[in-house]
Amino acid sequence: MVASLEDAQEFVLDYAQRFLDAIISANEEQKTSLSPRARAKTKKRSISSLMNDIVAFNLIEKLSDIPGIKFDLSYNQLKIIFSPNFILKCKKSENGKISYINTQSMFDFMHQLPTMLPNMPSPATNIFLVYEWNKTRTEINKVAIQCPAGKHSNFWEVPIALPSEPLPQITNPIPTATPLETGRVIPKPKKIKKLKNSKGLGNNEQHGKEN
Repeated sequence: MVASLEDAQEFVLDYAQRFLDAIISANEEQKTSLSPRARAKTKKRSISSLMNDIVAFNLIEKLSDIPGIKFDLSYNQLKIIFSPNFILKCKKSENGKISYINTQSMFDFMHQLPTMLPNMPSPATNIFLVYEWNKTRTEINKVAIQCPAGKHSNFWEVPIALPSEPLPQITNPIPTATPLETGRVIPKPKKIKKLKNSKGLGNNEQHGKEN
């Protein structure tokens, strides 16, 4: 069963500030990691890969002190398990679409095929933490939590206000022809939901599938 928009908004309120910090600080770091001359010679996918690695590191750093959160680094892809409700992956979005390699595991994730994990009473809802760059890949234009309903649609999306944006209130879902609902959430950095049964990082596999 897919989590409701209301459950998602409550979840995002708890973790929005940490998600923002991880992404925005990663963007600042990737901007200064290469000289302008080296950046001009570097392919976009290499910059994306660098950003993805820094974001993954930052998310672990920002969330590792919270009991109950688990990290799975299998297949060189970070999954964050918020037991018992959500399994999160972080992805870059462009023009409203995320890029990924067509594998069975990603197909299962995108289509919400039931995923049972140890000590979880029911299948968790798969979600993406997405961010979008501007055209020059220097500033973050969007951060949101999306619940995929397949390759081209979402059950819902919860945008997270950027520091430069005004702080709007949570809005009611906007009905559309596809299973997409939206509601904006204002970060509350000091409100953290404590969970139980924390475990450490998962084991890395020897080969990667998804970036």
